[in-house]
Amino acid sequence: MTYPLTFNQLDFDAIYHDAPTNSENKEYITNMRMSEVSVEGHVPLTPHLRGIVFRTQSDMQTFGYLLEQAGIACPYKLIVERARGTLFLARALYLNDLSFAGNTISLTFNFPTDFSPPDRIYKVFINQTVGHSNKTYDKSVELRATTFNVTNYDPDPLGVWFIKLEDQLAFNGRLQTQASELF
Repeated sequence: MTYPLTFNQLDFDAIYHDAPTNSENKEYITNMRMSEVSVEGHVPLTPHLRGIVFRTQSDMQTFGYLLEQAGIACPYKLIVERARGTLFLARALYLNDLSFAGNTISLTFNFPTDFSPPDRIYKVFINQTVGHSNKTYDKSVELRATTFNVTNYDPDPLGVWFIKLEDQLAFNGRLQTQASELF
């Protein structure tokens, strides 16, 4: 669920269920098990929360950028998970690495081990905003290799990137422009 609920509206049977019971409730149970509850002013984070764990470096950079845009400082340690065999990493298409050199953005993916479409067709949305200029790539593409490149972007380091994979936020922020090592 993507909207705030009151505590007594949460489906705790699904949240604490060990696993889906059939194919019809698989997505629902999986999503509910990732439910997060925050009761503002009633459940203090300090001293219990000591760090925030991210799936990838791109996720952590997006978190930092969004906090910066909101003017919020994060006092907690930020960590990228390194255990690659977890369910946390197996269920979705996500970015392993993201780089930008010249006018080309390179996205390196981790493909889902479960729920991967047989035709490997994925929706990829990449938008770069530099000043008032926008450049957008918005297509469903076959992804067989783990790296995907898109060219004709502005090499301006002040550009802001917004990337979605399968309609889910994969990255939002600035990328350091890297000089080509080949030329």
